[in-house]
Amino acid sequence: MRPYARVRKLASEEREELERMERSRKPAAGRARRAEIVLLSDRGYTAEEIGERLGCHQETASRWIDRFNRLGLAGLEGGPPEAAMSAGDSCAGGPAGVAERWFERVRVDGEITLLYEPHAHELVRSNVWHVRGKDRDLLVDAGLGAASLREAYPDLFERDPSLVLTHAHFDHAGGAHEFPERWIHELEAPRLAEPGFATLSGAALPAASRREMAQMGMPIDGDLIDALPREGYDVRSYRVVPTPATRTLAEGDAVDLGDRRFAVLHLPGHSPGSIGLWEEEAGLLFSGDAVYDGPLLDELPGSDVAAYVQTMRRLRELPVSVVHAGHDPSFGGRRLREIAERYLAWRAK
Repeated sequence: MRPYARVRKLASEEREELERMERSRKPAAGRARRAEIVLLSDRGYTAEEIGERLGCHQETASRWIDRFNRLGLAGLEGGPPEAAMSAGDSCAGGPAGVAERWFERVRVDGEITLLYEPHAHELVRSNVWHVRGKDRDLLVDAGLGAASLREAYPDLFERDPSLVLTHAHFDHAGGAHEFPERWIHELEAPRLAEPGFATLSGAALPAASRREMAQMGMPIDGDLIDALPREGYDVRSYRVVPTPATRTLAEGDAVDLGDRRFAVLHLPGHSPGSIGLWEEEAGLLFSGDAVYDGPLLDELPGSDVAAYVQTMRRLRELPVSVVHAGHDPSFGGRRLREIAERYLAWRAK
């Protein structure tokens, strides 16, 4: 067996960058953890001591050090080094172990429940909304599909909800196959039946996408999940199950729960068939990714900036009381107008 690596002498600028990476802690299993390995070695810790301190295999720690010695800071990018053990290994650059629970559940009011996946990177950590109705229940989006929503919360799904997908991106439609009623805009239906790009591996994302996320304050330093949904789960095996729509939607269609009625708003820009569900009586909007309180993505495959501008102009005039969005916390009408104005000003430059 070859001896475990010790870090070479660090240049001052390397040490400064490593310390900056270590402070970022976003996520702990990514570059921040790898920087910590190198710095601990520089401070005299052995690979065995680093492994004990950080809860990882000493072979993995040694391999990160060896990669840094050969490639410098660039060696801390990408997936885990060859032969690294990722399951239960917080230094491998992948998920650190099996999550105690995959979903979190927040009761918003007597009828609305928010579900989300806390172990997903914020880029793909979408909001799933369950609405209890008199005659039928509504589910807005279905998450990644890496774990079963129905098995996690059987009390919410005692009766089959009508699943309305705001669009077909994998972080919203991954779990659609669990539900017998799947409604989506007619322009998104083909992608639901034949899913496009989907990954939980950060290394599989295009370099341009990773750079864009970093500029937006959402660096992708490892995989897109920081824990495993179940024992033995292979991040590289993630796929979206092809699932045909059972109803296609268009502007003005109604989603009627018996005691609540939502109108479909076609809100293109983020994707061609992005929709929102608008309950005029309550001033409530489920907006999907058309608008949320975070960096808006309008340069993805299928995005359309001109259409997004028109969508923002429309949303700016909507008499909203609350927006339950596809990502990030909910917000009110004033904040919606601020987000719309900011986007319009940005795209007017």
